[in-house]
Amino acid sequence: MLGTAKLVVRKYRSDGLGETLSNVWMDFWEKVILNDHITPRIVDQRGYQTKLQEDLKSDANREFSIDFSKSKDSIDRVSVPSKKWLVPGAQFSDLDEYRVPHPSVYEFDDVTLFSTTGLCVSQDGEYIADSVAPPSRADTRIIVSISKSMIRHGPVWTYRSMLQSKQNAPRASSELDLVMPLVPLWMGYYHWTVEMLPRIMGAEQYYQETGERPTLLVPPNLPSWAQESLDMVSKGDYEIKPFQEKAYRVDRLVLPTYPEPSPEACSWMRERVRAQSTKSEFPSRIYISRKKANRRRVANEPAVVSMLSEYGFESVVLEDLSISEQISLFSEVECIVGPHGAGFANVIYGSDPTMIEIFGDRKKTTFYRLAKILNNDYQSVQCWTVRKDIIVDTKSLSQVIEQEI
Repeated sequence: MLGTAKLVVRKYRSDGLGETLSNVWMDFWEKVILNDHITPRIVDQRGYQTKLQEDLKSDANREFSIDFSKSKDSIDRVSVPSKKWLVPGAQFSDLDEYRVPHPSVYEFDDVTLFSTTGLCVSQDGEYIADSVAPPSRADTRIIVSISKSMIRHGPVWTYRSMLQSKQNAPRASSELDLVMPLVPLWMGYYHWTVEMLPRIMGAEQYYQETGERPTLLVPPNLPSWAQESLDMVSKGDYEIKPFQEKAYRVDRLVLPTYPEPSPEACSWMRERVRAQSTKSEFPSRIYISRKKANRRRVANEPAVVSMLSEYGFESVVLEDLSISEQISLFSEVECIVGPHGAGFANVIYGSDPTMIEIFGDRKKTTFYRLAKILNNDYQSVQCWTVRKDIIVDTKSLSQVIEQEI
């Protein structure tokens, strides 16, 4: 409770009283009231069907296997756990794993696209799970998508448009021809970089097969870092359309399987952007500081930085770098140390760096999964959480570093 109060105080200092109270209330309303109680009950009562990844091949108008890699056979051997927080005491090795599928891109006719979250409903009235989630998170993220629509557009519009049968729902008034959505559920660095941008590889495969490029539908007013990365990955080859309507009827939807991401996607992203990145001299061993974040800051960071400097590490604050500079930094780095946070998403631009991730009381699989997909060496150090921040055991961290370097 005290940790939550401290986090609220930080938000108040950075954003002011009005915005802080609004954010706290909306967070509680969405996560506790809607996601945990109201939305699941409504979905269960309505009996809405979901089109899962294994259904896409039989139901799509067209399917193309995405093939920008020479090592398709190795991809079938990559197995990862689902993305989740671990219960106290559990280890990554305890988790069940599944194989990362080879990516494909599909074309669907006559789809309704809900622009707030990117959730799509097929011609036969089923939620298309891959529009918002990988297979392991399909049910949860569809619930989140509907909850976010309730908050943004109200329960009446959401119920009529998203929870009635397609035959009874009002028809979207705005139409688009050939579209691929790049609309994340959460407009954060990880979700944009790892889950949205790799979709453009699917758009490239579609173009190679058909000679047509889909319009990329994105949220309005993209953050500058998202716009910069989108420009680098899309290379100006695509029309980019910020959505303006609540929903669209799409004549032809181009949709890749939801990025895990796959090894192909990471390789493709690296090659796509490296030549455009800023060429500068960066350290080969880095510590990612979260001193500008609201949570998971390292409380004893001076001691951690001092210890790491003995091994040749330099502290970096990624918020101070452009996307181009971050790509250049991670393309050359050999070892990365830092507390769990979105900055580790940049390892997709790296050349097999060693990853040492610092946790507080709880561990999450996010970057352990990414390390397995990339075949990177990975270690984690579990420490202590104090008021939403982390106190690092410098002795344990030092031992891990000595093992890895």
